[in-house]
Amino acid sequence: MKKMERSSLWKSFWKLNFSKLLIRRKLFSYLSLLKFRSFRTY
Repeated sequence: MKKMERSSLWKSFWKLNFSKLLIRRKLFSYLSLLKFRSFRTY
């Protein structure tokens, strides 16, 4: 039972980290795109 609990906790933790990473990557790509666009306009 405890082992199962621990694995579920680990999974939720991993999901949280993964979502954070994904959001960060999306944000970064969006920012780079914005920079690229600003460069093109100037």
